[in-house]
Amino acid sequence: GNWPIEIGAFVIKGPVRSFPLVPFAANQPIVGRECELTGWSLVEASGTAGAEMWLYDGQDDKGTLVAVVNLAANASETQHFGFSSIECRSGLFAKAVSGSMNGAIQYRM
Repeated sequence: GNWPIEIGAFVIKGPVRSFPLVPFAANQPIVGRECELTGWSLVEASGTAGAEMWLYDGQDDKGTLVAVVNLAANASETQHFGFSSIECRSGLFAKAVSGSMNGAIQYRM
């Protein structure tokens, strides 16, 4: 398509993409360049313990913390920011704080 698209006061830079985390239990770079975090859909993977993930604007966990996902055992969470997003100027990195999760992170370049 032809990007960006302007809708009223909003400017959409491109389509939303998905990065699979199956399973996610270790630190992992998600996007290696500037992007926008647009959401996630995650489920705790073990069924017996909680899981926590921290998302950073950056290439590692030295960047700026932009979101925290904390799931109880057997819990799931879907978060979508609609036309809004979280700008990540240096990339997007996921840190596994505890437990494991399955699912995906959504972002826009």
